[in-house]
Amino acid sequence: MRRILFALIAVSVACGSDSKSGSTTGPSPNIPSVAGIWRGNARATSITGGDCLSVGLQSQIGVVAPVSLTITQSGTAITATLVSLNDGVTSEFTGTASNNAITLNGTFSSAAVVNGITCTNGLRRDMRIQTAAITGSVSGNTLTGDYVENWNVSSSATGAALGVLIYRATATVTR
Repeated sequence: MRRILFALIAVSVACGSDSKSGSTTGPSPNIPSVAGIWRGNARATSITGGDCLSVGLQSQIGVVAPVSLTITQSGTAITATLVSLNDGVTSEFTGTASNNAITLNGTFSSAAVVNGITCTNGLRRDMRIQTAAITGSVSGNTLTGDYVENWNVSSSATGAALGVLIYRATATVTR
């Protein structure tokens, strides 16, 4: 269960971290400069759906995980690579920065498929990430964000689709 949590958090906290590089002002008043290496923490806020999986993950709500996020920027276009500092899971994102905010969509995760998870009732499930999205606001050197990811859940035994697990997290970080 702990590996699943860190996979979820790694994908989820891509908007939370602490930078040693990058300017605190953007290319224009409405385009924040977010390029650099950020470090910080993310906190799981809810885990719902997903057949029997969400029951076993409820104890992870409120758990904080450290992350490192490297963002590159060209005008409003941004790309990000997130690394979970607990287990090394990496995730990649693309998106935009405008109006002192960022929007990112997941493009890759090294933990995109998790097989053979045992539910509290003994049944085994597989998870495959469907979507990941981050929205965040930038104020000076602080980035505050919300993250949502949807995971398709299926039976490990039959492959039958059983539902969607929805994971939500927040992060507030500084650079």
